[in-house]
Amino acid sequence: MILTFNTERPYSATGQIIQAAITKTYHSFGVPTCEVLFFDTARKIGGAMQLDMEFDTFNEKTILDNYDNYRFDEDRTWEAREYFNNSEAFVGLYSAQAATMPTPSK
Repeated sequence: MILTFNTERPYSATGQIIQAAITKTYHSFGVPTCEVLFFDTARKIGGAMQLDMEFDTFNEKTILDNYDNYRFDEDRTWEAREYFNNSEAFVGLYSAQAATMPTPSK
């Protein structure tokens, strides 16, 4: 599942569109964990983050909180960019429809 949302922050004419996807699930010391790739199309920043599935939920709020607080591996921006460039979900990302997506709940 690919999550696409617009923060509506003024980083571009269409806001700040972010895509995220769970790319791997595993157990870390017995705790269900997932790896998420994400990409901010306005700022061209992305990377990988780990979510502890006992406490975190794969949603806009969690992705944005990890991004805003630098809890991700930015060295993997290239990987995230390629992942979403090769994803069918990436087609039409810059369309008006994507720009009018709802803002995340606070």
